[in-house]
Amino acid sequence: MAPQAAEELLARLTHATLVRLNRVTGEIEPRLAREWTTSPDGLTWTLRLVEDVTFSDGAPFSASDVLFSFRALYDEKVASSLASSLRVGGQPLVVRALDAHTVVVTFPSPFAPGIGLLDALPILP
Repeated sequence: MAPQAAEELLARLTHATLVRLNRVTGEIEPRLAREWTTSPDGLTWTLRLVEDVTFSDGAPFSASDVLFSFRALYDEKVASSLASSLRVGGQPLVVRALDAHTVVVTFPSPFAPGIGLLDALPILP
């Protein structure tokens, strides 16, 4: 068992992700992102977030939590074991907020699994 396996299991049990990849059907299912659209070239995804969600401490969930989670993921000081798996062609995804409940994720190059990749990222407060 990889040393990160316990950490990943704990994160999956205690933190939600933006989407869930159904391991049986291969379909992408909504979680913290309730719906999404993609640009014609498949590089830019706009995700509408679920509203009225709170963290265990009562703090409301918003796009700022998504941005924080990505910043922490790619921060070299954090040295996240997930960082390399959430890169496309060795480059990080670019994430920005349009408003409190909408985020835009831009891939650096075409990537067939698309936002299914986000199934691996727990969203942190």
